[in-house]
Amino acid sequence: EALLADDDWLAYRVSEAGQGPAPGTDFNGDGDFLDSIAVRYDTNARTGEVLNVAALELAFVHETLFILVDEAQDDRDWNGDLDTSDRVLLYHAVGTPDPVFYDEVPPTLSGGLVSAADRLLYPSSTAPTASMESNLYVAEVVAEGTAPEAPAMVLTGVDPNADGVSYTVQSEVDGFVFLLADETVDGELNGDGDSVDTAILAVVDAGAVTPQIV
Repeated sequence: EALLADDDWLAYRVSEAGQGPAPGTDFNGDGDFLDSIAVRYDTNARTGEVLNVAALELAFVHETLFILVDEAQDDRDWNGDLDTSDRVLLYHAVGTPDPVFYDEVPPTLSGGLVSAADRLLYPSSTAPTASMESNLYVAEVVAEGTAPEAPAMVLTGVDPNADGVSYTVQSEVDGFVFLLADETVDGELNGDGDSVDTAILAVVDAGAVTPQIV
């Protein structure tokens, strides 16, 4: 697994099957040895902390660690809706014992977490319904290693149908996050007279005081 680094911290995932005597170590207590478990490592103190949660993806923002989790893999109802069928975003602040639920994300989300300008940008499962709304949200970490601010929607500057636009996150370069929208889902967006284009490019400056999708 690739290492993530942020100041004195590293983060990575370890395979339960590869830890300890066969068949491995069930860190998250779900009765199997199939998961990849999130670990945070302090390079100053040279100590690691196994966070005991099955992680699909990790992202650092200002030393706070965000963790993408499939509830079914973790066998835990993180968002409290009485099932384990959701995909959720957790965070782990420095000096706290356990990850904390932050938001629910789309059930197929993979590779959609982007860290830029002390913010995490990600698609939320909360679908846009009103004019200029989007499914893109920001988690901002104001002080290093602390709990993030509440999820905040990023508004879009183009919404011809006045019912919101959904985006997928593609990549980040120098604080600019690139997105795609699908006209077959949201209607015409690029002014060419049809609504059949499936890859409409958009961008947002993550470092802006009030980020907006253009």
